[in-house]
Amino acid sequence: MTVALGKRHAAASKRAMVMRIAILMLLLVLDRTAVASTLSDKTPLRGVVPHVAPRSVEIVSNGAWSADISGGETADMCRQFILRQTDVSAFFKRANRVTERAYSHDLDAASCYAEGEARLAGGGAAKWRIDQARRGFISMHDGRTIYLYCPKCRAAMFAPN
Repeated sequence: MTVALGKRHAAASKRAMVMRIAILMLLLVLDRTAVASTLSDKTPLRGVVPHVAPRSVEIVSNGAWSADISGGETADMCRQFILRQTDVSAFFKRANRVTERAYSHDLDAASCYAEGEARLAGGGAAKWRIDQARRGFISMHDGRTIYLYCPKCRAAMFAPN
């Protein structure tokens, strides 16, 4: 009798282990899908992400300060962060796309920023923002947001990286 109970217990333990492994594999697959979905649906294969270069940009606010970012910059300090149209265009040509997670949690952020409107190559319009830490985003009117980071941007007004 005890041998039969021992075999049943061993079989139940194996089934439980198989279930745990299956659940963990499913979670791993779902997690990869969640990360992949933070990038655009038009992300090509092999991890290459195209640059986002608007056809034209308009600066609406320059030298702005955000209280949403906890940093050492003051509103007075941010008045010195002035981007020109050429700086904004260069940012969009050189910047790499990043995930929302990287933008919000992994990259350094700055309270100083510039923002404006962009005309896209496809004819649409969008809003953009670039901060002094070289982070930026473009928000489309359909609700999609493309997050960017430009470690190659070397204009004097950007914080050293």
